[in-house]
Amino acid sequence: MASIKIQDFSGAMLSDANVSLSPANTVNLLLNGEADIEIGSVVSRLGRATVGTQMVDNMTVLGLHQHIDVDTAANNKLFGTINASGGATSVIYDVNDVAGGAVVTGLTASKKMRSLTFNGATLFINGTDAERSYTSAGWITTAGAFDLANIPAGNLCIEFLDRVYVAGVAATLTRLFYSGVSGGSTISWTSGNGYVDIEPEDGGGPITALGKVPGYVLVFKERSLHRWNFSSAFPESLIQIGTPSQESVVMGGGLCAFYSNSNENAKGFYITNGSRPVCISQDNKRPIKKWVDAIASASEANIAGWATNRYFAWSVGDLTVDGETYSNVVLKYNRILNQWSVRTYPTEFRVFANYLLSGVNTTVGGDDDGSVYRLDKPATYTDATTTTTANFPVKIRTHHNNFGENKEKELADRLVIRGKNLNSIKCFAYVNEILDPIAINGKGFLNKVLSVLGIGETIKGTTISVEVSGESAGSPVYVREIELPEPKVLNNYV
Repeated sequence: MASIKIQDFSGAMLSDANVSLSPANTVNLLLNGEADIEIGSVVSRLGRATVGTQMVDNMTVLGLHQHIDVDTAANNKLFGTINASGGATSVIYDVNDVAGGAVVTGLTASKKMRSLTFNGATLFINGTDAERSYTSAGWITTAGAFDLANIPAGNLCIEFLDRVYVAGVAATLTRLFYSGVSGGSTISWTSGNGYVDIEPEDGGGPITALGKVPGYVLVFKERSLHRWNFSSAFPESLIQIGTPSQESVVMGGGLCAFYSNSNENAKGFYITNGSRPVCISQDNKRPIKKWVDAIASASEANIAGWATNRYFAWSVGDLTVDGETYSNVVLKYNRILNQWSVRTYPTEFRVFANYLLSGVNTTVGGDDDGSVYRLDKPATYTDATTTTTANFPVKIRTHHNNFGENKEKELADRLVIRGKNLNSIKCFAYVNEILDPIAINGKGFLNKVLSVLGIGETIKGTTISVEVSGESAGSPVYVREIELPEPKVLNNYV
């Protein structure tokens, strides 16, 4: 048989398909790699960098939001909410001035903090403690831009058409409250305000999250999704699926995406422009169903996402897939190119926020160890931790391929990898769809872009999968081609 060359990885990851039908430009696993940096190649992802300093050791970040001062960029503040040391209460820090001490103290422990910047002020609510807002003049708990004396005591908030919407009020969990129209600097909860009950009879449970797309506020319940355009909430729910928490709902590119496990056989990640949502993790030519199925029910309340105009991504905790455990997983989707990939990190992200830095929007995440990190920092190829930086693994596993023949195949004495920065590269082979790796140990470099690995034992099977793994070590790993030189087709099937 002629040499087999796998030269196109532009389809990224597809984990659920008949191996005979899997598109040639997809792989079974793409870990900590990207398929949209150099089209056709796999390039290791960018790393994360510390923002500020650790707020509280071994405590989970409960909320993260940047206050934007419309007049003076120097007054912008990134605030993080976290349990205080000992866990009896929660506090708010200026993430970039942790040494200065908490700026708000004595809040109820372990309550997620949701925030909204509007009319030059930032609202902070958790459904239990007094609502408060921040401007460069300081913190207040009454009056101000949000009419704090009269605001409903909810734990969800969003702005739409110059009104502030609040939900999650304990006594009315299916009610959406709205303020009067902004007068330019303030809103009112006593004039022009109102509420709408979001189908309390539909069995969808309480309101759990708010989102928006052009033309609509999206109201998520545990088991249903509704639209509101201020004129109508429409007669029925948009779909009988919901979401467990606000943090799983992300918005970007005029779209809203979210995680749901409300209905049997409907577990997955969904995307909507205000019409019926589509499951991008299953009802897709490149599904990742087995990764979604691996999400533990106990982790669902902690799923958190981030979005840009191109990407949606969700932190989903630890996953075990095909017998292998992956820690602190982020599932990332490129909506333009329909590409899925998997990331792992040293700690688990629990909240994300937009972070304006030198006039450029970036993404930051708060973790389960009291720290905040900037994601995908340019020219960064390691992951920061509280004390150091760490390399991360990069892995590509091809589909189990029969190469057009059901007869047994035998690999020749070597495997060739073409790319860049391949010094730490390792290879494994898997036969007959059994995930029992056979190490390809021999190593030699022909030049800076070509690595030849000798095969030290017979690799024989009906189907063969090849895994290429490396490690980011301060520079990006490129994999551009995997070549199996002249595999031999045997004259038998077993």
